[in-house]
Formats: sequence, structure tokens, C-alpha cells
Amino acid sequence: MNLSILLFLIGILGFILNRKNIILMIIAIEIMLLAVTLLVLISSYGFDDNVGQTFSI
Repeated sequence: MNLSILLFLIGILGFILNRKNIILMIIAIEIMLLAVTLLVLISSYGFDDNVGQTFSI
């Protein structure tokens, strides 16, 4: 869970700091989406729920 929060914060920081470069902004958004997907996977594994694992695919 800490890794996904760290990745999300890195994505937000990258989005804020690179306002002039559209490619880096898209990469930062992709990092944020990766963090959310990782958090869904970790939560679904913790609750033993297959819906979260299917949702992340």
C-alpha cells in the first residue's frame, strides 16, 4: 500500500512540475493510474476478492 501511495505522489509531482511538456504529463498520469491499479490489486488480495483482480486487468 505504501508503494502505491508513493507512486501516486510521484505521479502528482511529475504532473505539477512538467506543465510544459505534454509527453511527461502523460507519463505522470500513467504512473498515477498504475498506482491506483496496484492499490486495487493489493486490496483485493487482502480481502480475498476476485472482482478487484478482474477489474485491474
